[in-house]
Amino acid sequence: MKWIFFVFISILLIQCKPSSKLLEPKQEQEAEFKIISLNKTPCFGRCATFAIDIYNSGLAILDAKDNLSVKRGIYYTTIDAATLSRLKSLHSNTDWTKVNKSYMMNIPDLPVAHLNLFFKDSLKNKFVRSNTEASPEVESLIQELSQLAKSEQWTMVLKKDDIIDPNMMYELLQVNIDTSKTIESLEKAFEPYGLKHTRRISQFMNFWEMTYDSSKVDKYEILVFLSRYPGVYSVKFNRKLELRE
Repeated sequence: MKWIFFVFISILLIQCKPSSKLLEPKQEQEAEFKIISLNKTPCFGRCATFAIDIYNSGLAILDAKDNLSVKRGIYYTTIDAATLSRLKSLHSNTDWTKVNKSYMMNIPDLPVAHLNLFFKDSLKNKFVRSNTEASPEVESLIQELSQLAKSEQWTMVLKKDDIIDPNMMYELLQVNIDTSKTIESLEKAFEPYGLKHTRRISQFMNFWEMTYDSSKVDKYEILVFLSRYPGVYSVKFNRKLELRE
């Protein structure tokens, strides 16, 4: 009887023992890869002005400037599978060596579309600019991306006032994460981007100041990537304090 009781207690102790796996950092996530970007410049009228980036995962990042349905700021969304499939097909199945680099007319009022295509082999990257009718592939991508910029449901991560704020410190991030997560696990997940903590901002919260490698990721990209990551409550750039006179 004593032996049975001892076995029962031992099982209970084993089951109640915290699992060390809960403290292990997550494996780093696969780095996002940008496949297409479009930058539309202003005209003398009310042309939509923006920059949009499309990633292999379906993530889209929008730098909205003027004459769009959303206010100026930085936004993100996930595009639907059918749209992503069309974009990837044009991206991968077009012989871009046969497409001109420039389709330009000497008319200064016309907006210019800068279309950039990126590949794992950077030697295949293609950069096209156009202010007139271009090849069918270029026209299709410009129209598709322009429609995305105007029609998608976007989530804002940075507003106009912050973009133009001279006190913004883009090299430093303030990141608030779930208390069940460790800062080490977040650093591990974002290792491809060189994410590192510099200090804990609050001893009562899981709130950290962090840096990143700007040679590996753009400032708006890291803001979006972190905002979408599970367990990250908020992320924003640090800013210099204005001293009162």
